[in-house]
Amino acid sequence: MAASPQNTPAARLRVAVERHRAGKLDEAAALYAEVLAAEPDHADALHLSGLVAHQQGRHADAIAAISRAIGLAPAVPDFHHSRGLAHRARGELAAAEADFARATALNPKYVQAWVNLGITHLQQNASESALAAFQQALALAPNSAEVQGYVGTAELRLGQLDRAVLALKRAVVLDPHFAEAHYNLGIAYDRRGQPAAAESAWRRSIEANPFYLKPWNNLGVLLRKQGRSAEARACLERALAQAGADARDTAELWNNLATALADLGDAAASLTAYERAVTLAPDDVRLRVNLGSALLAIGRVAAAQEHLAKARALDPNDNAAASCALLALLYRDGDRHAPRDAAIAWARSRPVPPPLSHSNPREPDRRLRIGYVSPDFREHAVANFIAPVLAAHDHGGFEVFCYAELKRADTFTERFRALVAEPKAGHWRETAGLDDAAVAAAIRDDGIDILIDLAGHTVHSRLPVFLRKPAPVQMTWIGSAATTGASQIDYRITDHFADPPGQTDDEYVEGLLRLPGGFNCYQPIGDAPDVGALPADANGHVTFGSFNHAAKITERVLDTWTEVLRRVPDARLVLKHHGFAHPAVREDYLMAFNRRGIESDRLDLLQPADGWRGHVATYNRVDIALDTFPYNGTTTTCEALWMGVPVVALAGRSHHARVGVSLLSRTGLTDLIAGSAAAYVDVAAALAADRPRLRRLRGELRGQTQASPLCDAVEFTRGLEAALRRVWQDWCRQP
Repeated sequence: MAASPQNTPAARLRVAVERHRAGKLDEAAALYAEVLAAEPDHADALHLSGLVAHQQGRHADAIAAISRAIGLAPAVPDFHHSRGLAHRARGELAAAEADFARATALNPKYVQAWVNLGITHLQQNASESALAAFQQALALAPNSAEVQGYVGTAELRLGQLDRAVLALKRAVVLDPHFAEAHYNLGIAYDRRGQPAAAESAWRRSIEANPFYLKPWNNLGVLLRKQGRSAEARACLERALAQAGADARDTAELWNNLATALADLGDAAASLTAYERAVTLAPDDVRLRVNLGSALLAIGRVAAAQEHLAKARALDPNDNAAASCALLALLYRDGDRHAPRDAAIAWARSRPVPPPLSHSNPREPDRRLRIGYVSPDFREHAVANFIAPVLAAHDHGGFEVFCYAELKRADTFTERFRALVAEPKAGHWRETAGLDDAAVAAAIRDDGIDILIDLAGHTVHSRLPVFLRKPAPVQMTWIGSAATTGASQIDYRITDHFADPPGQTDDEYVEGLLRLPGGFNCYQPIGDAPDVGALPADANGHVTFGSFNHAAKITERVLDTWTEVLRRVPDARLVLKHHGFAHPAVREDYLMAFNRRGIESDRLDLLQPADGWRGHVATYNRVDIALDTFPYNGTTTTCEALWMGVPVVALAGRSHHARVGVSLLSRTGLTDLIAGSAAAYVDVAAALAADRPRLRRLRGELRGQTQASPLCDAVEFTRGLEAALRRVWQDWCRQP
């Protein structure tokens, strides 16, 4: 008996296609299976059953079915195109490329095959091939917004920004609701240095598709870079609400929200956001490093080290993870050679190409080209120590180049630019976004004779550039208190106070270049508030204080400060650090003192004041500053002295534990340097009891500091230049 017309394979195939087009994939798959049960070699049914399988996420089944269809009918372009989609979904880009290329060969007018071939090339980072494919599609469909958008995307990848803007602008004219085109247009504008246009494009992308996360993220980052952190926060929080806060692809949004929250001083919410980002993307090294850095910033060193160790395990060559982990070693007592050994291990693990050749003229007395490399030509502690040197350089003997690795410029950056903007005075180079090879090549092309790193193992340093040896003589200075571990760096600039000859030399890979006037020169900000009256006279009791990084406050520091408060039973202690904005951190410190018998009413834990002026004005609440150890303060000690506050310091064994020795020795306060924790307590207690001396220091210390070698920029710079000249002459004598 013949089958009814409704039950023939052809009829079932028609119904299956209808269900397929209606999005009823399960029904369509079942009907395709019935057709194939009756006719196993039905090429169209095999192809369409494979396409359904791909749409259902069963990509291996899809490839198997469509491959059978291609075996039966190898000249059908659609079959190759559909199999290419399944291959691409499995990440098999080479196979996908071959299928899409075959589809276009069989039908050169197959627009969507050209588009998908271009997309696959983009995924393979073959942008030139992608552009060629998209241009083929554009020739066939000149009024397609989708194709115009992909042309612009490929040109954007190739760095052809003007052409990318033109293509993407045409795409959004053809389709004003094309969210991805608006997004890529924003990227092009951003890379062209047009932030207002980028912001507008990303806002239009969001209007077109509020659930498209990429423009939300980029807009938040842009707003934060402009100092509009409150707007960035609102933007990123709304994006998270739109997307569903626990979606895996929101990890980057959480990370950027954390950064904006940190800018706004909300330490608790910032840390929570960093933790959420890592929870969503636990294998993302950068997010691990950011969380570790955030924990380090609030003084939770052990927790920070745990995350940094995981980051390094995920990628042993990640510079940020290595630098943060090495920095964390300095905050705790331990083997004094541990930072050196870890730094050497980092340097040896780096893939380093052969050093660049140098053609610098070996003329010992000629004008030298000096290059300073730093991410901190901005409002940063390093700024107070490098700015006076740049201002005082003898430009007749030294031509200065600044290589600025800036993620975010500010008003201080403009001051730095001005210092090297005068004719024949110097040169300003932006390095952010350039890879190590490009920066090294630029330094070599500039003919730098002596290259000086100002960051060491800190965030955003460019130490890998130094591993390429782009200058014949290389040094490290100021930014980090330990060795870089890199044999390519010849010298570390220091002094005999912080690094007594024969005492610390074995802690460094670099040779020690000891300057006669100290290892640094401090330039106070000109608009510092006036020094106030001695607080003890108004309060009736002495107030000790420390504004150092919370990570520097170790258990041994807490023990010693507790003894100081016991010896001076009516005294109070003021601590200030941004970590105290986090309620749990405040509670940690209060409980730490409570366990030692110090009641909370003797403690003031302050959050940062607004701006630098507000920060240093807080010293008018303090009679005596207490330095931390083993990691001493540097900027905080200088600020305290400038505000008339004497500082008690403990002389340690290594450079980072002897910075206080250098600063106090050069300002004539050697009697405030203690050789042991017990002596530290004695010095602090004796000074607290000497009210006349405290009053005298209050009135005289700013002038005494200003007149000291610590603030004599011209004399310091002449000493630095003499040392640079000597090492240059040594290099000239080398064979």
